[in-house]
Amino acid sequence: MRPATPPGDSMALYTDERRIGVLGMQQAGKSTFLTALINHLQAHDPGEFPLGSSGTRLQYHYLPPADDRTPEFPYDKFRDQLQDRRWPAKTTGLSEYRCRLDFTGGGRGLVGRVLRTLGGTRLTLTDIPGEWLSDLTMAGADYAAWADALFDLLEGKYLDASRDYLRLVEGGGPLEAGAVVTAFKRTLARLVFEYMPIVTPSSLLVSPGGEYLPKAIRRSRDAEWVAANRFAGLDADREFAPLPAAVREAHPAIADAFARHYAAYRDRLVTPLADTFFACDQLVILVDPTVLLAAGVGAYNGCVHMLTTALAHLARGQSTPQAWGDWALRQVPLLGEPMRSFWKVRDVPKVRKVAVVASQADKVHRDDRDKLGDLVREMVEPLLRRVVATKWLTVEYFVCSAVDSSASRTYPQLEVQPFDEDGRASAGTRAVSPSPVPARWPKAWQAGEYTYPRFAPIPPARFGHPPSHIGLNRVAEFLFDL
Repeated sequence: MRPATPPGDSMALYTDERRIGVLGMQQAGKSTFLTALINHLQAHDPGEFPLGSSGTRLQYHYLPPADDRTPEFPYDKFRDQLQDRRWPAKTTGLSEYRCRLDFTGGGRGLVGRVLRTLGGTRLTLTDIPGEWLSDLTMAGADYAAWADALFDLLEGKYLDASRDYLRLVEGGGPLEAGAVVTAFKRTLARLVFEYMPIVTPSSLLVSPGGEYLPKAIRRSRDAEWVAANRFAGLDADREFAPLPAAVREAHPAIADAFARHYAAYRDRLVTPLADTFFACDQLVILVDPTVLLAAGVGAYNGCVHMLTTALAHLARGQSTPQAWGDWALRQVPLLGEPMRSFWKVRDVPKVRKVAVVASQADKVHRDDRDKLGDLVREMVEPLLRRVVATKWLTVEYFVCSAVDSSASRTYPQLEVQPFDEDGRASAGTRAVSPSPVPARWPKAWQAGEYTYPRFAPIPPARFGHPPSHIGLNRVAEFLFDL
């Protein structure tokens, strides 16, 4: 049963609005992170989830979904899965979770504490699928601009996977739209198999209906199955592929059809994604270095590309006047809203804070956890310096495990509850030895060179009680300015 929705707070002198977007890189545990965070907000225990000063208290109120048709994050379903000692399922579409939080005794300094007593925090947590990030290159771009940018990538960084497709479209022979699309899908499939997440349109990896590319196909690396059964577009009748400028001019009928199908895909799927991304004022970026170490250097390179794509949409930043308007809105609503409206800049992201989280830290021995944070900082900090040039952005790095399900023993051993052959959590525990975490990213490494265990979550025995965690409260303190 959900906690009651609070009475209207339209008369509150101060209302703190926070829209936090949560991005997860490959297998970084985004569903688990959101589920555990919501659980701790719902049933806040200052002893187990301290926030700010020792006197900080939190009262939670559920808010129903907004009227923009964005699905609600399936918290109840995922919390039940955790209680059943199963990790929450992977999400494949945009979703949001809304609540109101009333803090007492918190805030940085006297002003923060006073403001919190005058109203509540209306929070929107937005689950943004990492697989969709590559489609952000379509936001505000027509087909020609998207195709030219993608060709630069295919001919540059990803030439090996793209040779057959490039040979077909640039060979000067006759072209047929279906053959072009099929060849392009084979190229995208090869990129998926090599952990290169530049898959755009991302419908090949996650269908518009939310169906993820089957694990058996990814393991078998069956590009022909992908080409025959997945769509590069909204459906079988509206597929498209990139064509270089000379080919578009030589084959206008194919280019016009691809442009129409591209526009339909962009308007239905990418524009809502971009609007949601631009609406966030804070971001949480989850990266699990153990996944990248275990999968090989290709997974690392793909993650860097995905992060660069996301961060590039912060690079435009916001003008100083608009930043003043946003600041004023948070402090004095009656003045802030006119200021922000007067200086409004369309299609400009307003992100002001980014939490970069080395997630699932319980997969390594406690003596290695700080190294996970070092690896994430080593990866992300240069990207931020290169693509985000704004003094308005505050970035902090964290090491976290939303559900702590291991016990560190003699280094490097962990005691865990493994899964059995049927994928169910076993009754007993056993010791496992994950690979030591390197102090820096290696220059090169192969898949399987590093190994990290997969084990079951350990929820509290009492249903509804939040799970144990590592550092999740530190992330929350940053997000809520405590």
